[in-house]
Amino acid sequence: MQHQTIGDYLETLAARVPAPGGGAAAALHAAQAAALLGMVARYTTGEKYAAHADVVADLVTASDRWQAGGEAGALGRDRLGHRRRCPSPGRGGDALARTARSRPAAAAARQP
Repeated sequence: MQHQTIGDYLETLAARVPAPGGGAAAALHAAQAAALLGMVARYTTGEKYAAHADVVADLVTASDRWQAGGEAGALGRDRLGHRRRCPSPGRGGDALARTARSRPAAAAARQP
Protein backbone atom coordinates (compact mmCIF):
# COMPACT_ATOMS: atom_id res chain seq x y z
CA MET A 1 0.00 0.00 0.00
CA GLN A 2 2.73 2.47 0.87
CA HIS A 3 4.39 2.12 -2.55
CA GLN A 4 1.17 2.47 -4.58
CA THR A 5 -0.23 5.63 -6.07
CA ILE A 6 -3.53 6.76 -4.59
CA GLY A 7 -5.31 5.75 -7.78
CA ASP A 8 -3.75 2.27 -7.76
CA TYR A 9 -4.64 1.80 -4.09
CA LEU A 10 -8.26 2.83 -4.69
CA GLU A 11 -8.50 0.53 -7.71
CA THR A 12 -7.20 -2.40 -5.63
CA LEU A 13 -9.49 -1.48 -2.73
CA ALA A 14 -12.51 -1.56 -5.06
CA ALA A 15 -11.49 -4.86 -6.69
CA ARG A 16 -12.93 -8.24 -5.80
CA VAL A 17 -9.89 -9.31 -3.77
CA PRO A 18 -9.65 -10.06 -0.04
CA ALA A 19 -7.05 -7.40 0.72
CA PRO A 20 -6.80 -4.51 1.11
CA GLY A 21 -10.13 -4.17 2.81
CA GLY A 22 -11.83 -2.14 5.48
CA GLY A 23 -8.98 -2.58 7.94
CA ALA A 24 -6.44 -1.16 5.51
CA ALA A 25 -8.72 1.77 4.70
CA ALA A 26 -9.26 2.45 8.42
CA ALA A 27 -5.51 2.25 9.10
CA LEU A 28 -4.84 4.75 6.32
CA HIS A 29 -7.39 7.17 7.78
CA ALA A 30 -5.87 6.74 11.24
CA ALA A 31 -2.40 7.51 9.85
CA GLN A 32 -3.79 10.63 8.13
CA ALA A 33 -5.39 11.73 11.40
CA ALA A 34 -2.06 11.22 13.19
CA ALA A 35 -0.30 13.30 10.53
CA LEU A 36 -2.81 16.13 10.95
CA LEU A 37 -2.45 15.96 14.73
CA GLY A 38 1.32 16.29 14.29
CA MET A 39 0.86 19.28 11.98
CA VAL A 40 -1.41 21.08 14.44
CA ALA A 41 0.94 20.29 17.35
CA ARG A 42 3.90 21.69 15.40
CA TYR A 43 1.98 24.93 14.89
CA THR A 44 1.16 25.05 18.62
CA THR A 45 4.47 26.53 19.73
CA GLY A 46 5.80 29.80 21.03
CA GLU A 47 5.02 32.03 23.97
CA LYS A 48 1.26 31.72 23.69
CA TYR A 49 1.46 27.94 24.28
CA ALA A 50 4.53 27.81 26.54
CA ALA A 51 2.51 26.45 29.48
CA HIS A 52 1.58 23.43 27.36
CA ALA A 53 4.95 22.78 25.70
CA ASP A 54 5.37 19.36 27.37
CA VAL A 55 1.96 18.16 26.19
CA VAL A 56 2.59 19.49 22.68
CA ALA A 57 5.96 17.71 22.55
CA ASP A 58 4.24 14.48 23.66
CA LEU A 59 1.62 14.91 20.93
CA VAL A 60 4.30 15.41 18.26
CA THR A 61 6.11 12.27 19.44
CA ALA A 62 2.86 10.28 19.61
CA SER A 63 1.71 11.40 16.16
CA ASP A 64 5.06 10.45 14.65
CA ARG A 65 4.85 7.00 16.28
CA TRP A 66 1.25 6.50 15.13
CA GLN A 67 2.15 7.42 11.55
CA ALA A 68 5.04 4.96 11.57
CA GLY A 69 2.91 2.27 13.23
CA GLY A 70 2.23 0.40 10.01
CA GLU A 71 5.93 -0.27 9.44
CA ALA A 72 7.35 0.05 12.95
CA GLY A 73 4.53 -1.94 14.53
CA ALA A 74 4.17 -5.70 14.44
CA LEU A 75 3.38 -6.91 10.94
CA GLY A 76 2.33 -10.30 9.69
CA ARG A 77 1.20 -11.86 6.43
CA ASP A 78 -2.12 -13.47 5.67
CA ARG A 79 -2.33 -16.76 3.79
CA LEU A 80 -2.24 -14.92 0.43
CA GLY A 81 0.96 -13.10 1.35
CA HIS A 82 -0.62 -9.70 1.95
CA ARG A 83 0.80 -7.72 4.82
CA ARG A 84 -1.55 -7.25 7.73
CA ARG A 85 -1.37 -5.53 11.06
CA CYS A 86 -0.92 -7.78 14.08
CA PRO A 87 -2.02 -6.58 17.51
CA SER A 88 0.75 -5.35 19.77
CA PRO A 89 -0.05 -5.76 23.45
CA GLY A 90 0.12 -2.47 25.33
CA ARG A 91 0.64 -0.24 22.29
CA GLY A 92 -2.97 0.95 22.14
CA GLY A 93 -3.21 1.36 25.90
CA ASP A 94 -0.15 3.60 26.00
CA ALA A 95 -1.57 5.82 23.26
CA LEU A 96 -4.94 6.01 25.01
CA ALA A 97 -3.29 6.95 28.29
CA ARG A 98 -1.36 9.78 26.60
CA THR A 99 -4.53 10.99 24.92
CA ALA A 100 -6.41 11.00 28.22
CA ARG A 101 -3.59 12.97 29.88
CA SER A 102 -3.56 15.54 27.08
CA ARG A 103 -7.31 16.31 27.11
CA PRO A 104 -7.27 18.68 30.14
CA ALA A 105 -4.33 20.62 28.68
CA ALA A 106 -5.96 20.77 25.27
CA ALA A 107 -9.16 22.12 26.84
CA ALA A 108 -7.17 24.73 28.76
CA ALA A 109 -5.38 25.77 25.56
CA ARG A 110 -8.73 26.50 23.90
CA GLN A 111 -9.67 28.92 26.67
CA PRO A 112 -9.11 32.58 25.68
